[in-house]
Amino acid sequence: MRWAHPWFGWLTAVFFGYGVLAFLREAFDRSPQLLIQDEGLTWRRWGVKEIPWREITEIELKEYRGGKVIEIQLRDPDCYRPRFPFSLFSRISRSLSRDNLTISTATLLRLPEDIFATMDYFWRKNR
Repeated sequence: MRWAHPWFGWLTAVFFGYGVLAFLREAFDRSPQLLIQDEGLTWRRWGVKEIPWREITEIELKEYRGGKVIEIQLRDPDCYRPRFPFSLFSRISRSLSRDNLTISTATLLRLPEDIFATMDYFWRKNR
């Protein structure tokens, strides 16, 4: 008995192949994932474009499922969309966070409170 259409296998291969590419990109990328500078910040998992402090309207430190995230509201999130092929995961993430930039602090090497304090300092200084 046949349980699926032939295209199901191809769709599965493309989906998981895409996931493997994204995983390999992240696993072997040794560049900083979060850059906080005087001009703005760059969160490479959301896009490679620097976000100037003046484009940020709010920064909050929140608890989510036992971890901490930094949620950043942007004036115009569409200006900072990542390019294909890695835009798919960012699009899913943004749909869950109402288009806000959400930075998970779980994989960062500093305490969430320290990262937030640094961001808040630069944001208040340069907005």
